[in-house]
Amino acid sequence: MPGIVAAGICLGAALVGLGRPDVWQDEAGTWAIASHGLGDLWRAVTTADVNGALYSAVMHLWLKAGDTPAWLRLPSVLATTAATFTFWLLARRLVSARWVALTGTLLFALNPFVLRYAQEARQYALATALVTAAALSLDRAVTGARGAWVGFTVFGSLAITAQAHAGLVLVCLLGSLVVAPRSRLRARPVLAAAGVTGVVGAGVATAMVLGDQGELDWRDHLAWIGDIGPGDVLDYGRELFGRPPAAVLAVVFVVVGACCLAGALPRTGTPRAPETDQAMDRWRWVMTASWGAGTLVLAMVLSMTVQPLFVNRYLLVAAPGVLLCATLGLDRLRPPAVRLAVVGVVVVVGASTFPDSVYDPDRTEPWVAATAELAGAIGPGDVLVVLPADASYGLAYHRHQQNWDLPEPVWPDRSWDEPWVYGPVPPPAGLDGTLAAAGRVWVFLREEAWGSDEAAAALERGPLAGRPAVTVFARDRLRVTRYDR
Repeated sequence: MPGIVAAGICLGAALVGLGRPDVWQDEAGTWAIASHGLGDLWRAVTTADVNGALYSAVMHLWLKAGDTPAWLRLPSVLATTAATFTFWLLARRLVSARWVALTGTLLFALNPFVLRYAQEARQYALATALVTAAALSLDRAVTGARGAWVGFTVFGSLAITAQAHAGLVLVCLLGSLVVAPRSRLRARPVLAAAGVTGVVGAGVATAMVLGDQGELDWRDHLAWIGDIGPGDVLDYGRELFGRPPAAVLAVVFVVVGACCLAGALPRTGTPRAPETDQAMDRWRWVMTASWGAGTLVLAMVLSMTVQPLFVNRYLLVAAPGVLLCATLGLDRLRPPAVRLAVVGVVVVVGASTFPDSVYDPDRTEPWVAATAELAGAIGPGDVLVVLPADASYGLAYHRHQQNWDLPEPVWPDRSWDEPWVYGPVPPPAGLDGTLAAAGRVWVFLREEAWGSDEAAAALERGPLAGRPAVTVFARDRLRVTRYDR
């Protein structure tokens, strides 16, 4: 019952304001890919959208019933609700005090970082639910539950196809078995699970590297991430704990870090556990610590040595591990007053930043306001340019929602009925002549993205030179400029 209550609380919190923020470019990208036919979907998930193929397939079926903003985001709400219930089941296996397990579950269910992506139409919540189910299956497998290794293999493989970063979690979970009680493990199922999930992970990675990314190779596709350093791990912690002020964040880091370290302590206040139980306690602490901190460290190492991959939302899959490790430590703390003090600090900090920390202003784009303001102003003979190309996702989605009769853009030179690729798209042949001959040119510019500012400046120096320019809309990095003859 407590797990169902916690899941219900998570569901209620995630549903609040679900349709309020404008659909931003990544969410509109989900719609653009999943709302097309199977042929377009297959082309997308085997080329530009390999990382998230399972989610795109699920959304392809989901969008048959509607595509409003709230409906678009509802699968992420349901996935986070399922992850909350799974978190409870796993917490009950890891800690002795029922109220501590419930406290940890509620801290996950109401975590601003978790709720933010419960309200986003992207794959992160689904991947998090699947890795949490894989971790629960792993714990059951080590304790000898029948069929649990199959569950770990299935959930783990699905998680990788939902979000490639889930593979880092599986590496850490399997690596933690090094300290698991030997009497609890059999080599064959362990190797089978590692082999299957490894093949799936290698397949996804190969498809990402070799797949056609439109005009980009795989490194350019991730170039927007930029340089990564140890400070990004601190920024992840800031996101996880609701983006409080620096002084408050330092206190939270100390408190939660101490809890995580306390998880390594032996149980106290109970009869001495048999050696096997002590070994299981030790492994469970290593498992949760590896899931949380180990995943972040591994992502950081890969980012600094191979390719930048450390993006907070991509690593939502590590959040349950961090919170479970802290829950495990909370169970070890004595006396009870210390537990209550720790919970009080976390609750006060969370309440002070909630719900403002749930909504990220960097991921809202005012397409609703833009379409409302410009509807009727753009005629069928006008010419549209959208910079960068993936901003076309947002324009296409809201054009569809508003039934806006809008000319197809000349750059990118793709039909409204085609799913676009990410990133910069070179200007098509003859663009200068098309723009020079046009009566009015409308440039939709999402500023500071993929070199879009430079591309817009080049147009003003070239085919649009000398034309009167009127900014007709400007809000939250979205600017629409009309160039008259």
